[in-house]
Amino acid sequence: MDVELEDSFASEFKRIEKHLPQVDEIFSSPLKRCLTLAEHLAVMTEVKVDSRLTEMHFGRWQGHNWDDIPRTEIDAWAKNFFNYQGHEGESVMDLRTRVAGFLDELDGNQNQLIVSHAGVIRSAIALRTNSDERQIQVAYGELVRID
Repeated sequence: MDVELEDSFASEFKRIEKHLPQVDEIFSSPLKRCLTLAEHLAVMTEVKVDSRLTEMHFGRWQGHNWDDIPRTEIDAWAKNFFNYQGHEGESVMDLRTRVAGFLDELDGNQNQLIVSHAGVIRSAIALRTNSDERQIQVAYGELVRID
């Protein structure tokens, strides 16, 4: 969902800004919470918006608390984690494919900053490390380096 940033954004931005390296390119999800951060960082370079960096679309589950989703549906997703689409949204594999396409187009000779969502970040890490998204934790506002 395209939700606004928390009121604490200004202080959070100051906390992470000093940890960011110089970059040649900035890419961002088009959703406000990412794009606002990317635009604050744009003093380094222009922001390139890419819809492939948008969080996974959860279909009918979008905007609902996990506790509001029927347990049978959550269990079905857990049994078929990578390919489940019973919520009428994207599967984890759909997200992975989208993120892989984005990563494949990056110029490995540039320092790039990507402002995105936890699901996208987990998929990027999983793709680069040949691991499982379920084993990857990404904290809110965390800076993750992927070589």
